[in-house]
Amino acid sequence: MDMALRPLDEQAMSTASLQLSDRFDWWAVVTGAMQMGCIVAWVSLGCGCHFELKRALLEFVPILWGAYTFVCYRTTEERVVARFATLLAIAWLYVSWATNLHFLLR
Repeated sequence: MDMALRPLDEQAMSTASLQLSDRFDWWAVVTGAMQMGCIVAWVSLGCGCHFELKRALLEFVPILWGAYTFVCYRTTEERVVARFATLLAIAWLYVSWATNLHFLLR
């Protein structure tokens, strides 16, 4: 009886490993596209001489994505993308504070 079920178990395991690797590819593409899109949109949204809500909301998109990937990774490849996205999120925190959010405290 075990012999009849064994090929199904191996097939299920190979399908599960395929699904894990598919998520890594998706995460890498989403991280890159989102970072590039946010940079282009951020530059075009304002001058940086006063607080702008549109820019503040846009700055938190990559920050939230970096936090999500850091908390929810499952494989080693996803961990690499998560750490890269988290480093970029820290850079966005610095940029958002230096150019936009510090105007809130004035």
